[in-house]
Amino acid sequence: MEHLIQITERSTVLAAFAALALWRVKSASLRHAVWTLIAAGMLIETVLGGLLPSLPLPVLHPVELAASSSASSISISISQATRPLIWPLVAMAIYFAGVLFFLLRLTRALIFTRRLVRRSERIAPGRYQSSEITVPMTAGSKILLPPAWRDWDSAKLDAVIAHEQSHVRRRDSLVSLIARLNRCALWFHPLAWWIEHELARLAELACDDAALAIVPDREQYARTLLDMARTVHDSRGRLLTAQMAKEANLETRIDRILDRARRLPKALGRRGWLALVAVAAPVIYFVAAAELAPAQTLLPIPAPQAPRAPEAPTLVAQAPEPAAPPVPAAVPQPQAAPQPEAPQRDIIEMDRQLTELQEALRAAEMQQLQQQRETVESQRQKNLEQLRLAQAMQRLQEAESQLRQRQAQTDAGVSVTVAPERNVTVSIALGPAAQGEAIAQVSSDDGGGVKLGLRHGITTPNSTWDVPLSLKPGSYELKVLIRNTADGTISTKVTRFDVR
Repeated sequence: MEHLIQITERSTVLAAFAALALWRVKSASLRHAVWTLIAAGMLIETVLGGLLPSLPLPVLHPVELAASSSASSISISISQATRPLIWPLVAMAIYFAGVLFFLLRLTRALIFTRRLVRRSERIAPGRYQSSEITVPMTAGSKILLPPAWRDWDSAKLDAVIAHEQSHVRRRDSLVSLIARLNRCALWFHPLAWWIEHELARLAELACDDAALAIVPDREQYARTLLDMARTVHDSRGRLLTAQMAKEANLETRIDRILDRARRLPKALGRRGWLALVAVAAPVIYFVAAAELAPAQTLLPIPAPQAPRAPEAPTLVAQAPEPAAPPVPAAVPQPQAAPQPEAPQRDIIEMDRQLTELQEALRAAEMQQLQQQRETVESQRQKNLEQLRLAQAMQRLQEAESQLRQRQAQTDAGVSVTVAPERNVTVSIALGPAAQGEAIAQVSSDDGGGVKLGLRHGITTPNSTWDVPLSLKPGSYELKVLIRNTADGTISTKVTRFDVR
């Protein structure tokens, strides 16, 4: 038990050092790596703490060695040996029972996840489809998708794959396993529970940053995240591995995604991990192995004095005997307090029972009030999550409205005119706020190939591009690709026409 108490104290000190070091760090990937090393250090110290060599730190503390030190130490050791050992045994039994309980839960979760992967259907290298899930998830190096992925558009599928592949590259499943093992070993320590939840939260933020570096459309990514959260909310499911969207962390993630002023931090590579381990390993070992040892200072012990020899008796003149003292008067002895009679003892016992009954009623009322308070707090949290979800949906709708307005200002128009002489004129015009270039391509439906493939730059919003063509009778398709250099958006216009 002393070893577990020392682990609790040292891990708290180590977490305080990490919190100070990460005070101004905004990179979710770096914060996730630091707390991963702390969780691994706590687990190693719990399992191998007795095998690591200790680092004694001497502290000046004078100790006086007296002649009776041996006798006092013997008496102290005898008293400690005779002390009852029942409570330490009970505490150790409770601790190992808790470790066994949480290890069984973890084993059950691992078996369930393995069966889930086995029953899934392989659709691509590293990707599987499972009918038992409703949101994407990652199990080790495999990405599991729900059956609804076939109905997703390409932008939504790309966002999901980019997020889940970030989990695979970062090996978040292994980190989650380390955090759960640490929680099983230190199930009584609140820090172990907090680190597990914090690692899951930071992993999602880091994967969002990594996915945004691949998927530039932030609004589409936020919309995908909101759809995943709505699916989780509707199914009321709780998965064993990391979910792409969690209701409790949704608002913060959407705010970070839509914040264009925020710079995306770089992912922590192999060199970054090596540097972080090189810095953190000595600190973790020092905190885990340091022990305060008092430096004993021997004080001089005064030599015992020899016993003094008895002095020779001296003759003294005998004094006259004193007169007998007067006999004192008899002092009355205090009488013992009379014992209370039986009725009085019954009244005292009834008062005591009444007091105990009042205390029991007060405790029951307090317990009922506590249950009511927990119910109200749970309902408040549920209403707060629903309000946050509604606010996030409203912000996303506003962003979509702004995007549509911006596209309306930068949209392009395409028109095709066919003259009786089988001459075709193609006209392209950008919107009032657009500025960019266009590529036109005319192809026939009968396999005649491309009739026109030209690139034309448009420098002013209201300028037009007229291209006369002489085509044979038949059906044709005009495809125009417009790239707006004002905001980087790309739009495609397709027009079908017939030449008779």
